Amino acid sequence: MTASAHRTPASGARTRPPEDSGEGGRRAAVPPAVLLIGLAVLLSGSAVVAVGVGPVGIGPGTVLRVLADRLTGAGPAGAGYADYIVWGLRAPRAVQGVFVGAGLAVAGLAEVLHAPPR
Repeated sequence: MTASAHRTPASGARTRPPEDSGEGGRRAAVPPAVLLIGLAVLLSGSAVVAVGVGPVGIGPGTVLRVLADRLTGAGPAGAGYADYIVWGLRAPRAVQGVFVGAGLAVAGLAEVLHAPPR
């Protein structure tokens, strides 16, 4: 590029360089709402998988049923080993992992921005 390609006009406003029209061009921005919904779905799915994986394998359907029964009060509490394993052992660990991960993300963002949290 030459120096004349980015010359400032007489009005004092800067001109933008020409956009690259090749395959390495800009991507369309994702709206924040779509991004947040996608990340929430990804987090929920990974939490269901994390609760189901262990020495005693519990399927995603059973995990969702136990969580729905406990959260809505529709099902019998303490009905079987799956209920105890999901609600008593693995779900609290998964929730704790979500909060620890969020805390580490905030701390990392503060480090990147060089601003300590207040």
